[in-house]
Amino acid sequence: MKTNSNVKLRKIGNRFMIVADSDNETSKTHVYELNESAARLWQMMSGKDLSADELTECFCEEFDVAKDVAHADIERQLEEWKRFGLVE
Repeated sequence: MKTNSNVKLRKIGNRFMIVADSDNETSKTHVYELNESAARLWQMMSGKDLSADELTECFCEEFDVAKDVAHADIERQLEEWKRFGLVE
């Protein structure tokens, strides 16, 4: 899975935002706020096509979290992002 090229991560103060520009004629922009863990997951994916298993490995190397917990959380986050068209 990889990030949509029309979507960018921005840090505004101490908050992380995903800014998604519409690629259709309505030119709507959508903004999604992320917590630090989700923002780090997004950064790990940026410019890469990684599976949930690969992301879990990367995430567990960086954070002190059980692999099964991380994998479930990552799967859930990817599904949400996919539903909103933020990843493909």
